[in-house]
Amino acid sequence: MPRYTGNRAQYFVCSACKTYFSEFNFRLSIKGDFVREAGGCIPKGSIAIFDDIEYKVIGLLLAKETGVVYGWNEYVLYNNIYGYVTLSESNGQWNIIKPIGAPQKKGEEVNYEGLKYQLFNKYNTYYAGADGEFMWDLMPEKDNYIVEYIAPPYSLIRETNTDKTEWYQATYLKTSEVQKAFRNIKITFPRATGVISNQPNPYKNNEKSAWTYLVVFYVSMVFLYLLHAALVPNKEIFRKTLPIDTVSVATGTFKSYVSEDFKVNGPLGFSAVRLTLDAPMAENTWLETEVNLINQDTDDEFSTEIGIEYYHGYEGGENWSEGTHTEDKILSLVPNGTYKLSITPHAELSNGLAWEVHQKLYYYNFIIEENTKVISNYVIVLILALLYPMYITIRSGNFEKSRWIGSKYGS
Repeated sequence: MPRYTGNRAQYFVCSACKTYFSEFNFRLSIKGDFVREAGGCIPKGSIAIFDDIEYKVIGLLLAKETGVVYGWNEYVLYNNIYGYVTLSESNGQWNIIKPIGAPQKKGEEVNYEGLKYQLFNKYNTYYAGADGEFMWDLMPEKDNYIVEYIAPPYSLIRETNTDKTEWYQATYLKTSEVQKAFRNIKITFPRATGVISNQPNPYKNNEKSAWTYLVVFYVSMVFLYLLHAALVPNKEIFRKTLPIDTVSVATGTFKSYVSEDFKVNGPLGFSAVRLTLDAPMAENTWLETEVNLINQDTDDEFSTEIGIEYYHGYEGGENWSEGTHTEDKILSLVPNGTYKLSITPHAELSNGLAWEVHQKLYYYNFIIEENTKVISNYVIVLILALLYPMYITIRSGNFEKSRWIGSKYGS
């Protein structure tokens, strides 16, 4: 088998028979054998360039967590000057792993190069398959004990085996970055699935931006509303006090009212128009009005109904009341033009003469205003604007749940 590292490697696995042996002082010792195939999609001997450094793949590993079926592929990359790094692949997700000095550790948190790393997991690992040459013993007396800390897109790995403890930093790589590193060889890369420990949350930055933009948008909308209110104030264009007059008390038929012409003249060619019904003399009764706003130029009609009811009394030693004397409706897009107003009232009738006596005091006011500020439209826009940040936040939260689901030290 080829010797990619010259005499630097001391441990080897035969590609043909999977025999594992060591070489010290030019003497070979068989240490065991591997029954599982190693290596994923990248063949041994491939050339990769990371950070402008050319590496050669000298070893393939199938790593497993002790006691579980789960496993991942590792590729040992070597450069004559810079030594070795490890490229790992789990569910199509990639990390490049480099040895580092021991970082500062405080409790369950580790500080390294200005970043705080959070404890993610503790577990034991071993190599189930191997092929190539290596700088370290693949079959120590005890399984490697791993403690992993994360600060995506990085993680720190503390690896302890029989006689030593070493630290490594893993950096998450996109598949496209790995493809670029191996650009001189055709490789079919596995499809990325799931979420791994130090995978960057793709929604995190968008989440922060979305909420920032939402605040800016909300402030802008409030400013526009206040500016609109200042520049285009509400204007009363119709007011009339009308009696309730019956055509027939027996049938409960009331007389309709048709107004003189009046104009709607909004600044944008249309206006939000508020129709207000006010019946201050209504006592223990109801009043309903059928309202038609008729454009005299086009014969278009805007129709609605406005009603009030007001009841009160004394019961159980307490006064009570319900309902209101005033109600309004808004017609949001009324084109500019000349209009007439048609009103047909309906009211609760007393019987006979009692109604004829009381109707003299029974009247209502009808008011029309243009340039009404429809707050509900602003509220709807604000609610709709809230949907995207909420969506991003939910996706970000679900991503983090997926990250931590396999950890005993949940975020």
